Amino acid sequence: IGMEYVKDNGGGFPFVRMMAEIAGQMILPIASQLLSSQEDSNILLGNVTGVEPSQMVVLGAGHVVEHLAKAAYHSGIQVQVFDKDIYKLQRLKQSLGFPLTTQVIDSENLPKALQSAQVIVGALRSDTGITPCLVTEEMVSKLKPGTLIMDVCIDQGGCFETSELTTLSHPIFRKYGIIHYCVPNI
Repeated sequence: IGMEYVKDNGGGFPFVRMMAEIAGQMILPIASQLLSSQEDSNILLGNVTGVEPSQMVVLGAGHVVEHLAKAAYHSGIQVQVFDKDIYKLQRLKQSLGFPLTTQVIDSENLPKALQSAQVIVGALRSDTGITPCLVTEEMVSKLKPGTLIMDVCIDQGGCFETSELTTLSHPIFRKYGIIHYCVPNI
């Protein structure tokens, strides 16, 4: 039995929620370590006096993002959350209790936000088992070199057209100068 398919009496997925909490808390330490280990990277995640804060774009408004947004907020990282479901965005803002920029995914605002981000996280959960691919290869090719893409939903296909499955022993690859981290079940 796959634990991710176990439902509780209310129709929720308790094990998915626990895994989402862990993944949400792991994203920032992994991103920080990956960016600091790159020879050509000058990105410092967090808020340092006199230095412009880091920009993060997150796709999805579920439990992973809830825990990621808390960690990013306390680190001084400016986060923009995109989702297709306005109700999920509203739930996220209410549950966090601090200011958060949220937007509905569209073809104009998303590409613009992606181009200003140092870290982009795909954290969409699909009800059908296959994550919709929202970021095209063309969009990835226009990102700043050294940008980090973390495709947390790679185990359901990923939401970046350039994503390829990676492993803990070989966690990253580059395409168009963009660092991709696509390890399933982080």
